[in-house]
Amino acid sequence: MRLSLVRCLVFMIGSLLVTQTNGQINSNPYFDSIRFSILDEPLKTDYYLEQAAQWDSLDEATKAQKLSTVLATTDSLLSQVEVERAQFLRVEKELVQGNQTRIYFFSIASVSLLAIIGLGVYYHWRQRKEWLSSLEKTEQELASTKAKQERFFSVVARDLKQPVSSLTQFAKTLQASKNEVSPQEMASLLKQLAAESSSVAQSIDNLAEWSVIQTGVFNVKRERFNLLPLIHETLDQFKHSMEQKQLKIEMLIPDLLFVMADRSLMLLVFRNLLSNAIRYSAPGGALVFFGGRKENVITVGLRDFGKGMSVAEQRKVFVTTSSVPESRGTGLLLAYELARACGGKMAVESDEGKGSTFYLTLPEE
Repeated sequence: MRLSLVRCLVFMIGSLLVTQTNGQINSNPYFDSIRFSILDEPLKTDYYLEQAAQWDSLDEATKAQKLSTVLATTDSLLSQVEVERAQFLRVEKELVQGNQTRIYFFSIASVSLLAIIGLGVYYHWRQRKEWLSSLEKTEQELASTKAKQERFFSVVARDLKQPVSSLTQFAKTLQASKNEVSPQEMASLLKQLAAESSSVAQSIDNLAEWSVIQTGVFNVKRERFNLLPLIHETLDQFKHSMEQKQLKIEMLIPDLLFVMADRSLMLLVFRNLLSNAIRYSAPGGALVFFGGRKENVITVGLRDFGKGMSVAEQRKVFVTTSSVPESRGTGLLLAYELARACGGKMAVESDEGKGSTFYLTLPEE
């Protein structure tokens, strides 16, 4: 393209140099250059000779004038070419910059859009994961609660079965004997009837307390109190039962042993522990209370010398989701839950045929 432009320029200059004798230009230089570019080679040779002859016929002044004109025209054309070239380069640069700017903003927009989509997908995935986790946790809690309820109600049914059967048998005995029962036998029957009625009432109380605990709405009122008076208060409630079995009490608890717990709940805990110990102790046996302080933790224990428990029973005695063939009843389950509610712990050690020891740990402050 550049070579063609130069050739056209040369032919235009040559045309400007040629004039008629009367001083007028023979033809338009632009059209002469176009016409010359399409001529055959022989015609081009004739054209060169004609132009040379016309140039030789001119005088020196005219040649100088025409050369000056040609040079001025050449400079003008070259200047115009440079201007157009500069404009072309500027436009080309602007187009390149514009394309780069569009590509840059398009890239930013694409990355931003992908980031927004990615964040949306991640948020949706995370929300779904949390929802599924919450749903799974709720299902597990419901299953655990259902299992605990079934276990507890089965234990309650076994607890109530024996005393209710005894009450029924006492009623049948009294109905059949009518006036044949002696005053001494009547007194013995009434004592047994009172004991069985007390056992039924305690099982019902335990069921009520346990149901309140499972709702999670009961209030624990912690206070600092001395354990020894509370234990004596519990012993007073079971004085008749201990006298019937002729059980001896050995107290190895200091006079001042303070704990931080709910006193009314602790009374239920010791009541159920003592009831369990009396039930499984042999007549004429002993019950031992002991306790002490270690690193701001109070440990209290109750030991009986009854039939004890097997290793399998020990593992399941505080578990509400398993079935124990010979259950220790609702009392120990309730005592365990109440101890946890007060910030304490409960454990058991037992030798089958030798007795059991229940440990209760509570915070001192």
